Amino acid sequence: MCSTGCQHPVESDASVLVRLVATWSDRGVQTSLALARAQLRHGWRSLAGIVVLVALIGALVLAGLAGAQRTRTAVDRMIESNEIADVLVNPEQGDESGLDFDEIATLPMVENFSRVQGVANLLPGDATADNVFTGPLTLAIDANMLVEFERPAIAAGRVPDPQALDEVFLDRTYAAQEGISVGDTVVLSVVPYEVILDAYPLLFGDNADAALALFNDPAVRSTVNLTVVGIGNGLDGIVVDEGYEPFAQIIGPALYEHLGEPSAGYGGAVVQLTDPSELSAFKAAVDAMVPEELVVYQTRDVSRAKALRATEPAGTALAIFAAITAVLGTLLIGQAASRRFQLDARDNTTLAALGATRTERFVTSMIRLVLAALVGLVLAVVAAALLSYFTPVGPAEFAEPDPGFDVAGGILLGGGLLLFVVFVAAGTLPAWNNARQHAPAGALRGSATAGWLAAHGASPGLTNGVRFGLEPGRGQSAVPTRATIIGAVTAIAVAAGTVVFASSLDRVVSDGRFYGSEFDVAVDFEFDDAEVPRMDDLVALVASDRAVERVAELLIVELTIDGDALTAMSFVGTDASITPVIAEGRAPLGADEVALGLTTMRRLGVGIGDTVSLTADGFDGDAVVVGRAVLPAVGLYSGSDRTSIGVGAVVGAAALGPRTVETKSFIIADLRADSSSAQATDEFAERLSSELGIDGFALVQQVGKPSDIEGLVRLRSLPVVLASLLVLVVGVTVANAMVVAVRRRRRDIAILQTLGSTRGEVTAVGVWQGITVGVVGLIVGVPVGVVAGRWFWTRLANGFGTLAEPVVPVATLIVLMVAVLVLAAASGYVPIRRGLRHRPAQVLRDE
Repeated sequence: MCSTGCQHPVESDASVLVRLVATWSDRGVQTSLALARAQLRHGWRSLAGIVVLVALIGALVLAGLAGAQRTRTAVDRMIESNEIADVLVNPEQGDESGLDFDEIATLPMVENFSRVQGVANLLPGDATADNVFTGPLTLAIDANMLVEFERPAIAAGRVPDPQALDEVFLDRTYAAQEGISVGDTVVLSVVPYEVILDAYPLLFGDNADAALALFNDPAVRSTVNLTVVGIGNGLDGIVVDEGYEPFAQIIGPALYEHLGEPSAGYGGAVVQLTDPSELSAFKAAVDAMVPEELVVYQTRDVSRAKALRATEPAGTALAIFAAITAVLGTLLIGQAASRRFQLDARDNTTLAALGATRTERFVTSMIRLVLAALVGLVLAVVAAALLSYFTPVGPAEFAEPDPGFDVAGGILLGGGLLLFVVFVAAGTLPAWNNARQHAPAGALRGSATAGWLAAHGASPGLTNGVRFGLEPGRGQSAVPTRATIIGAVTAIAVAAGTVVFASSLDRVVSDGRFYGSEFDVAVDFEFDDAEVPRMDDLVALVASDRAVERVAELLIVELTIDGDALTAMSFVGTDASITPVIAEGRAPLGADEVALGLTTMRRLGVGIGDTVSLTADGFDGDAVVVGRAVLPAVGLYSGSDRTSIGVGAVVGAAALGPRTVETKSFIIADLRADSSSAQATDEFAERLSSELGIDGFALVQQVGKPSDIEGLVRLRSLPVVLASLLVLVVGVTVANAMVVAVRRRRRDIAILQTLGSTRGEVTAVGVWQGITVGVVGLIVGVPVGVVAGRWFWTRLANGFGTLAEPVVPVATLIVLMVAVLVLAAASGYVPIRRGLRHRPAQVLRDE
């Protein structure tokens, strides 16, 4: 009997959990809510794993997306918030130039103007022949730069007070190189420009001691102790071309005036325009002021493009990581939900007997899934906001104008909502399938591989292990083998792709052929005599050194192609093997031919075979693009625009015309394999200087890596870190799936034991189950990973303009395969050994 208002437990559109007379809401919602409350009250721990998985996956995806945006926009946000200047004006003749900077400040297109002046700063102590010009580069500024505009990205501290007499600001690169921190003391020891003019000619003759005596005269040297109040960098210091590092330290106007306004013979101006599009008009106006002189410019657009090339790969890597994690995370969450719902399906018969319909059981499961996803994503949003502290990544770290936490509300909330929908959708089908009252009838198709092994006499351990690894089972013993295999394939593919990508990157970083430096040292000669040796004689002098294998003359010049000012280079009388690599086409021969870097090609919208307008000292007309070059980082000096891997041009020497003040010449040398660049820099310079025969000396510099390569160096560890995170998440999930699979098949294991299988034979089943998953993952994952790694690397290399020659490290991949098989075997061994602790009779009785 039952009391008034209740129902008998029959399958219908109502259940015993609601009143006899009930609304649609009562029947469709309240029953599910009541069941969900009961299940959560007694089994909330069962959803904790899904909550943690959602939180972890969601945090990685949201942090990756937010980090990608912050990384990609750091450079432009720095330009806007720090009011970075449009151009740095450098007269080639320095203090001897006739350029009137006051007149530049009054040009109508100038909005902000700041005067900068180089300061002759010596090392503390006595000057010697070796250290007289090795003190840190020092720049004096007025009260506008660093304060009103052209503000640096601060790594530590603050900008100096313009009125302070004891404060200095250090460039980040110099501070890191010297191990200097904010609060440390540095010594500034300066000499007047007049002393430099008197002493400089004496240094290279028989009167070097007299020159050093002038530098060491206490009456002319001004020495002060300065406190480092700030460390940071400008736009051109985000990534640095070796050999073209920014100024090491900056002092304010009050200190500069206090020191008597000493000069190193060079200076310039930093200018912000009212409209950046007026840059060409501004340069034309400045050039018109001194038509007989060379004025060199370092423009914001070139520095910005260089910084973006260095920061973009890290942003792209984060975005790709977020996308892969989202796709894979959806699969893992669907797999976890399926396992949870399969366990719940054991109660379906009981719930059906109480009157709960399939729809009500489905809604009950969905309520729990929605709640788990909601809680998990709330935690994910919080975690992603906390992880923002570690962004931006890569070189963009040095551009971020507002470091620290950054709550990207749009991405976190919008992305969290989208992930919520996707994650819930991933569990919808498993929830519906497992809401059925009874297990489906009919025999389940077995694994053909396991059947073949059994037919050919394989051991029961191997046969059953393969069967467990490939067959999903049915009913309460069902396991998500397909999802587990897909997870293993994905993890292995990501690992293999990362190995290919990282190996390709390592080769580019270490091989000068990929960044245009097919030479080890560059030699610059300085003379104090009107009689300068012919360049052919200097080339022969360098070539005669026993350490030199190949030699050439490198010319650097500013020219115009299709209206764009470019830094270009040419090679005279060279061994073709020492010139920059021509990735496509050929090197230019005549004055009407040019090879361009890939980035320059894209900006100009031209390709090989197209015609461009070329204006240089020795040529003005149409020129044919005959090749795509991979260029080294060279420029007239540190305060000028420079070439880079894909930026700039190579022209024939005939296009440059007669040598002028606009032509900068180096002799480049490739050293023999048994000679080191460091050793050659010292010995080589000394020998060349001693053999010149006239007053002069040789400056020998090791060829550095361009900023693009420096950006790749900083990127080197990022793909490995991101891939490791992803592989770790997937690996833990796959291992957990293996544990669940053994637990679900306790009945099968108990039957094997009952039929006489030993503990070792049963253990072999688990080991072979893990190896089966690992082998399938390797068969599919390694080829997919290699293809993906090669594709991603090719895209990145083409973006930089270097050679796209991906590396497939076979030995490393073999190590990866062995490691996967060992881990796979362990993932099957550990849970099945734990399962053997249970007595077969007890397991069969419980099942």
